Amino acid sequence: MTLRPILNQKSSSALVGYAAIDAAPSWLIPFADYMSCDVSGNGVGNTALDLFGLNNYEWCGDSTFEASYSGIQTNFLPYNIPAYFSEFGCITSPPRLWTETGALFSSDMSPVWSGGLAFSYFPATSAQGQFGMVTISSDGQTVTTSADFTRLSTQYAAVSPPDTPDQSTAGSTVYPTCPAQSSNLLASTTLPPTPNDAACNCLEGILSCRFRPQTSNTTAIIGQLLDVGCSLLGQQGGSCADIGGDGSTGVYGRVSTCSPEIKLSFVMSAYYEANSRNAQACSFAGNGTVNSAAPTSVAAANAAASSCLSNPGATFTPTGAGAGAGAGGAGATSTSSSTGNGKSGAPPLFGEKNSLIAVGTMLLVCIGTGFWTLA
Repeated sequence: MTLRPILNQKSSSALVGYAAIDAAPSWLIPFADYMSCDVSGNGVGNTALDLFGLNNYEWCGDSTFEASYSGIQTNFLPYNIPAYFSEFGCITSPPRLWTETGALFSSDMSPVWSGGLAFSYFPATSAQGQFGMVTISSDGQTVTTSADFTRLSTQYAAVSPPDTPDQSTAGSTVYPTCPAQSSNLLASTTLPPTPNDAACNCLEGILSCRFRPQTSNTTAIIGQLLDVGCSLLGQQGGSCADIGGDGSTGVYGRVSTCSPEIKLSFVMSAYYEANSRNAQACSFAGNGTVNSAAPTSVAAANAAASSCLSNPGATFTPTGAGAGAGAGGAGATSTSSSTGNGKSGAPPLFGEKNSLIAVGTMLLVCIGTGFWTLA
């Protein structure tokens, strides 16, 4: 939902969609309403999706609209944005006859659903079995279609979708106020900040200890290293609050929208700073590297990091060793004396043990406790 402001800034007309798994109506319907609502309450839809997709496998074998789809059709009447089946094609009653295709593209469902996508063209195995409709040769040069593919093609060819209403009579989209929190929907209407790569990359450039793994399979170790780093910080009275976020309370850390790699570098740097920049504290089993271009004092580090996050266009330019450095506008420099103790109305990002304080209570993604706090 937070992609829309970015696209608007770039004058982009790209559509924003979401594909949801099927679930009990008590959860699915409030969730779908949340994804298509306007957080501001002014009805303009700046925070709403353009397309809502539902992975639906309720039609199995040679079923009927009444038996398989009438419930989901009723539950989504009326839905305010275009919706479609992002996946369909049950495999629990083989062979797949694909008779749901005719229903999905009929007047029974077209008031809500704009067709769907049969799953899956490529081989895709789950606990239920194989969903794929083609076999690819070992050299990747030949594709052989299955009987599933042939039957689906036949059903698609027989479809005669309704051609009303046309665009001129469809009317304008109405974006309702977002649903309140409930036991079925814990989402806050306070959205996380819009992700900003410039700010995150600026921050990574001034971190004193950075994640530089010895393996290309980083996904296998990032979560473990975050657990370790946050646990070590917690033992020293620190917190990982700045890299976490809680969608139920609407409280988000200042590094919560950065990539996992930058979050880990942030955690590593906090631990490194808390241990007086002992080189061993940046090792993390050989996955951390000391950044020689980082600011040379805690105050300068806090000033530079805060500048990155408050001014995504900032470029950090280090000064000579021992001079201390900050970050201002593009290409600008500042010294540590300009920020005194590194505070500018917010907690410091890095540094001494007594500055490793929590920003707020947060549910962290992939980790249990915390890290650095940003200034």
